[in-house]
Amino acid sequence: MNIWMGSGNLGRDPELRATASGTSVCDFSIAVQGRKDDPPTWFRVTAWEKQAEACAEYLKKGSKVLVTGDIRTDEYEDKEGTKRQKWWVNARQVEFLDRKPREDEPQESYSPRESAADYNDLPF
Repeated sequence: MNIWMGSGNLGRDPELRATASGTSVCDFSIAVQGRKDDPPTWFRVTAWEKQAEACAEYLKKGSKVLVTGDIRTDEYEDKEGTKRQKWWVNARQVEFLDRKPREDEPQESYSPRESAADYNDLPF
């Protein structure tokens, strides 16, 4: 079984496109923070169909999400010859973790809600 779950913030606005058969596909990347002093790990996420359309409509750079899906890695060497990995997630589910502002709330005071479970603080 290959199931991955991670929460993070979008590093760029989502990009919506369609396959030749008309299926909606949305690509975005998220930064997942491990320990506070470690640099984030970046994951490329692909969402499909109605979920792709919702991601494109409601997410933007900086949005916080929880993604569940299948993961794969690709290894490569950078220009300096250092071995690196790319992480790809085929999303089964994308949860939007930013709270919606109330209609009477000014947009400037909008801030993401604190998640009840901060997956970065788990000891495993």
